[in-house]
Amino acid sequence: MWAVMLDCHKHQYNIISVAYNNGSTKVSLRSESLHQAVTVLEFELNTLCSNFIKWISSQKSYLESINSWLLKCVFPLTQPKSKRKNVPFSPRKSIAPPIFVTCRDWLSLLDNLPAKEVTDALKELAMVVAHFLPHQEKGRGSSNVSMSFYRKGGQIDNSGADMHRNEPPINWNHNYDNLRTSLTDFLDRLKTFSECSLEQYEALQKSIDSARTAYENGGYRP
Repeated sequence: MWAVMLDCHKHQYNIISVAYNNGSTKVSLRSESLHQAVTVLEFELNTLCSNFIKWISSQKSYLESINSWLLKCVFPLTQPKSKRKNVPFSPRKSIAPPIFVTCRDWLSLLDNLPAKEVTDALKELAMVVAHFLPHQEKGRGSSNVSMSFYRKGGQIDNSGADMHRNEPPINWNHNYDNLRTSLTDFLDRLKTFSECSLEQYEALQKSIDSARTAYENGGYRP
């Protein structure tokens, strides 16, 4: 899974890099169509950012809950009878069941992933995209237009187009370099995140296999 994801993001990054180097791309759209497309794109980028944050947070919460439950089962066995300071439980030293090592190492893995870099790049890209909207539309109204877009089965709703006829013409090429730079940066961060994910999860699998072998050979030693 992670190898496929990495390969996909590498292709995305390479494609946008080649397009950027050509440097001759221009887009010509009617202002109403451009407004709708940019609004939907901004909404999708913000949604992607929110979902990405929730995805990482959900994994952490899930693992923390399991780890907390496991430790409640173990601590009564490892608490010393004397009043000396408690020694932190070490799954490897105690040769505990592999699930203990899995939770501990997986939580550590999530902390090491460059997730913040991805979300920062996404937020920056959404801000750059918003520059192509009329001034009063920036930062608000995206969800309303986007929901209208989805309710109509993906067909752009031009019922509100008259609202923008008096707006100054939107020049797509204005800040176009910033858009391409931000998009390239986001895809680069996504590629790096995928590379790190692949490396970390391969290391996690080795850690789990090692813990399983140790447990099968030695068993639990409180």
